[in-house]
Amino acid sequence: MGTKTGTGQRIEAPSGRDAAESLCKEILNDSFFQEFWEKNPLHYRAAERGRSANRLPEALLPDEVASAVSSAAGSNLKMFKNNETSELPTPWHSYLAGYSMVINQADRHSRVLYELCKGLSAKHFHHVFAVVYLTPPDSQAVRVHTDDQDVILLQVWGSKRWTLYNAPTKLPYTEEMLGKEQAVPTELIGPAQMDFTIQPHDVLYIPRGVLHEAATGTEPSLHITITVPTSDFCWGVQMVKHLAADVRQSAYSPELRSLCQASLVEGPAGPLELDDEKLDAKLKEIMDIFASGLHARSVLDGFEHRMDRTNLGQDRQFSQLNGEDASQAVLVAEEMRVRLMHGILCCCDEGSSAAVFFRPDGRALKMKVTPAALTLIRALSDVPQRIRDLPCRDAFERLCVLEVLRDAGVLQLFLKSAESSAAEIARHRRRILREALEAITRLTSRRATTSRPAASRVAVRRHVALTLLYGSSWIHLLERTVLHLERLHFAWPLLVVSIGKDAFKACRRLQQKSSSVRVGCWRPNTPSQVHRFTIIHILLHVGVDVFYFDMDTFFLKNPLPSLLSQARRGKHETMFSGHGDGDCINIGVFYIKATFRMTEWFSRFLDWLATIASGALAVAVALAGLQRGFVSTGIQQPLRSLPTLRASSPKDSERSLATKDDAKVTKPGEVDLEQVVKDAENADDERLARELSEYDDVADSIVAAAVRDAETNNPEVEIELARAKRQQEIAQAVVIPSGPVYDVLSLVDKYGGTSEVYENHKVAAQAGYFQQLPQLRTFLFDFVDVHRQQADQSFVEFEHATGSKLVLVGTNHISRNSTEFARQTVLKERPECLVIERRLGDDSLQRLTVPERQLQEKLMAKPPAEFLSSDTEVDRARKFQTDRMWLEASPGWRDIGGEAAGCHEFGAAVEAFAQLRKEGKDGMGPRGGTLCFGDSDLRPLYKRAEDAGLPPSLNDLGLGANVALRDLQFSKALRVAMKTHSSVVGVIGDGHLAGITKLMQQDPQVRVVKKGVPLDPPSWADDMKDGGRKWEREALGGGLLFMRLVEAMDASPIGNWMDAEAVLELQAMKEETLARIEEDGLEAEPVAPVSSSLGEDFTARGLLVTPKSEEELRRWLSGQRLGGQEAGDFPFENRRLRKAPPKLPNTGFPYTKEEAERAQEENVYHEHQYEIDQRGLDVMLGSPLQTPEGELGVAFPPENLPKVQVGVMEDENEVVIGFIGWYGHVSRMLVFHWCNSPLKDKWEEINAVYDAAEAIEGWMPLSLAMSVVSTRHFEVMPREPSEPWSVAATGKSPPLGGPVWRAIATARQVIEAYRLPKPLVRLPCN
Repeated sequence: MGTKTGTGQRIEAPSGRDAAESLCKEILNDSFFQEFWEKNPLHYRAAERGRSANRLPEALLPDEVASAVSSAAGSNLKMFKNNETSELPTPWHSYLAGYSMVINQADRHSRVLYELCKGLSAKHFHHVFAVVYLTPPDSQAVRVHTDDQDVILLQVWGSKRWTLYNAPTKLPYTEEMLGKEQAVPTELIGPAQMDFTIQPHDVLYIPRGVLHEAATGTEPSLHITITVPTSDFCWGVQMVKHLAADVRQSAYSPELRSLCQASLVEGPAGPLELDDEKLDAKLKEIMDIFASGLHARSVLDGFEHRMDRTNLGQDRQFSQLNGEDASQAVLVAEEMRVRLMHGILCCCDEGSSAAVFFRPDGRALKMKVTPAALTLIRALSDVPQRIRDLPCRDAFERLCVLEVLRDAGVLQLFLKSAESSAAEIARHRRRILREALEAITRLTSRRATTSRPAASRVAVRRHVALTLLYGSSWIHLLERTVLHLERLHFAWPLLVVSIGKDAFKACRRLQQKSSSVRVGCWRPNTPSQVHRFTIIHILLHVGVDVFYFDMDTFFLKNPLPSLLSQARRGKHETMFSGHGDGDCINIGVFYIKATFRMTEWFSRFLDWLATIASGALAVAVALAGLQRGFVSTGIQQPLRSLPTLRASSPKDSERSLATKDDAKVTKPGEVDLEQVVKDAENADDERLARELSEYDDVADSIVAAAVRDAETNNPEVEIELARAKRQQEIAQAVVIPSGPVYDVLSLVDKYGGTSEVYENHKVAAQAGYFQQLPQLRTFLFDFVDVHRQQADQSFVEFEHATGSKLVLVGTNHISRNSTEFARQTVLKERPECLVIERRLGDDSLQRLTVPERQLQEKLMAKPPAEFLSSDTEVDRARKFQTDRMWLEASPGWRDIGGEAAGCHEFGAAVEAFAQLRKEGKDGMGPRGGTLCFGDSDLRPLYKRAEDAGLPPSLNDLGLGANVALRDLQFSKALRVAMKTHSSVVGVIGDGHLAGITKLMQQDPQVRVVKKGVPLDPPSWADDMKDGGRKWEREALGGGLLFMRLVEAMDASPIGNWMDAEAVLELQAMKEETLARIEEDGLEAEPVAPVSSSLGEDFTARGLLVTPKSEEELRRWLSGQRLGGQEAGDFPFENRRLRKAPPKLPNTGFPYTKEEAERAQEENVYHEHQYEIDQRGLDVMLGSPLQTPEGELGVAFPPENLPKVQVGVMEDENEVVIGFIGWYGHVSRMLVFHWCNSPLKDKWEEINAVYDAAEAIEGWMPLSLAMSVVSTRHFEVMPREPSEPWSVAATGKSPPLGGPVWRAIATARQVIEAYRLPKPLVRLPCN
């Protein structure tokens, strides 16, 4: 950091450490501590005693203050005016509206203040912190008050009037402060003791307890308050803290420690049970022990230990906010330059209270402004100016005005100074040409292989294929592309314009590999897609023909023979692909021949493009209320009637590469560009390129027109500004309170209801972030809304011929409404038997001992997503999915029994069942009541000692025919329960309700007497239509647990049964576990052992059985013990009580937040105004499609462009654009271009066709294979990692139906998906 002297020389600004040393030397000396410290105020006047005591005016510049404001926004930044807080959107708006800014703990946000505080702490005070007070003119931050801290105020800029009164309380504690929450009573204020104005470099010391107030006059003020928290440092407070720490020592009995830790709240327990005499005795005993070990050194040691921790926290927070990983918004700074955005006009008359900005789209922005801001705004133009040179009464106010204007989208910010930009661009210019020429000559150099006379030599044309690799997203395709070109015998070398470090590294790695396709790499100086034209401009000027293709193209055949033949026949100097659906051309694939006429055309075209993008024509269009420029406009006619306006294109260093005549530049010695190009057309070695690089002015000419616009007019500027604006919004955001999330209903309610949730996701889907909108719609409207209305209506009531009754409750596994409905049904029906959708073999037994609702309120008290005021619809959608996955997948306590939020209804039902047993009334049923685990017994599914490999996935229980098998298992258990008990309640998931009802009704002795809601057909009903053949295939295939579940049903045909004694034991364990959790928190150990131990104990005592038939069950119900009962292994139980949560599943967003933002930035290039519009290019090439320029909507075509011979590639079947569609047969196709397809779809499909090309390599051409394959013959599978078998490796023909042909069929299906049923319909190109 530096500042300038009056002579313009830059000097180094002092650091915070320097400021601390000066303050200690000049003021904080022995005499200060003897005369003033905690006694009297001190005003150190710099005008009288010198400026060296306070060096912050030189150290703390406006940029540093603005950075601290931005960093503190939303947490430590407070804004006041007349004791009211600001509701304005940004701190910059608030300051301009007259609000004072207060940054608490500013040392966390500013390096200067951090170093200052650390220096003072080390020298004198153990720990201090800084508070920034930034006050506009005619303002007062806070009213008269006292502080509980000693403060040292350092004035930085401006002035402020201070009034100091008496001290009503000498050296007050925190609770004795005055004026913070309510005004100080008048009688306590008294007459002023000191009344003065402080100026920059002044220092003011105020002891704690002294009443004071301050206000600004006609100028703003910035002062830094160094706060020494002396009320905390005093002996009284430190002795109390020492006592609190001391009572934890062994000298105090547990009874005394418990007394100290008990609250004073009224209640049946604690110290209030003691009478005053006993309590006095206990307190005296505590104080006696404390006094016996009390020493000054021990108090000081404890104080220093606490200060060490406080200072460590200060260091940690500063590092977090200012380290390399900290997110720093790009802010306006004094050494930067700024100008009005292209096309923006400002109307603001002198003396006006408002400024009006006219945007290029015709909209107007009206802003209220202060007189000082008006002066600054009137000085702005479209020519970049250094910010510190703009007129304004207050440097910080200048930054605020510019931040507000930038936020409004009317300013363009240049992050580098003019001086640094000019030097850097000069270096870049030389490097651009040198590296480009090196890459070109390496690729295009050819030497005669035989010696022959010079007169007989035939000129050899030089040529390259060209593509652009942008960032890291496409790196994985580059090598596949090169290998595919080699496969197609592509003869031209490939030059890769590598945008970004990752792309360049990937290209260089590939360059070092041996390949018949030579690869060259060129990394431009700026990350702009415009550089595809930079390099083409250079290539043409050194006589190299260019065939360009985008990375999102795929060659089914080598396109060069066909395209070059067509160019020769038509004598075309350039050929572009057609646009398919319109009378215009596309720039995804094109060929340009290096002739002088084509080179001149390209130079003039680039010069015109820069003018139309940034000159006065755009202003004229904006004033006419139309959209700007020719890019994406729809302007039908030039604006002939407008007055001529003088272009005010920027003349800053970014445009200094422009020359007076880009088409014709000469160097001393009469070497003109025309001759250079003519020589280059016939060059056969590197000589000309080498000589050309030595001609400074010719080199400038070649690079100038192509590079200058990539420097200034590119999407990266807008992306950087948008990113900075977004970071600033997030930094200044405040947390908005939101409700808890315990189930699906509270989740949706937190986000505003189903409609708002859906609309947020709809926006996210349209932006390309969210991929599961149909599924979400079903979840919200067919599941959540329906459940909200019908939670207590999801039941079926049955009656058996014997008179017994069954109420079957269908629950949503993740709803508190369902849980409560299950509980109330049990309490209401008072059943003899309870049947639940639980099973043996997993954690079901142990989970019944877990107090789920109470644990959920502890485990899930705070959802991971909190609302911010800066949230967009996409943010809310992403946070909803985060909360939803957290809700549905968060592990339960100690990971017992699955998710924390799911399946609480079974535990609630058993708890109600146990409550009825505790009441002990008549009618409890055989064995005092029974609990049936009606789901499939998991114990036979996997034998740890016998089965090899991993156990099967229990997720498959909900798939395919397994659901039908489980419904059958439930219905058998329920029918037996009705036969053996007079009343039964069943609790199952509502997905089983329809299937079980259908199966129950097949028993003629069972009838349905009542339904809560209409039931749809079972999920497996359609599978029955083919006579069960699908299930037969699953059984024979051994998939989806089908055969294992059949075996489990044989082993446990009517469920597992438990009597009331075991149920009450489980409930007792649950109650004791809850008591442990209340005492020890979530780290408490569960009372119950694992489920296998519970099962072994209950089975051994005859309380848990697995009857093989109804007869065996009746014997057990009558009190007999059953033989042959073994608990066996529980293969799916949690034996380790894991604490680490598993990774949450996919939220439906295809990218992480960072990847999504990067993808959004990359998508900007498809829509950015500088991406050459197809319509305009068609006009500039002389309208090869013979479309009148008036119909193309190009308002201002360039003048004096040379006429070139242009051809258009066949775009219906040969060189096609995917999203437009194609018509014909795949055998004729040369190039497939995905173009504007969504990035995620594009990547998947491109990889699929490359998979096919690599799979068929060495056997037949891909185009032939795709022509003969029929997608009807193969089941097209999703793309998977490459399989081990390879045609190239074995030399065998790929077997019909094998993996190779499946890959070919997949590729064919990708291409066929874009086929149209009839020829393309061409519309006007708009």
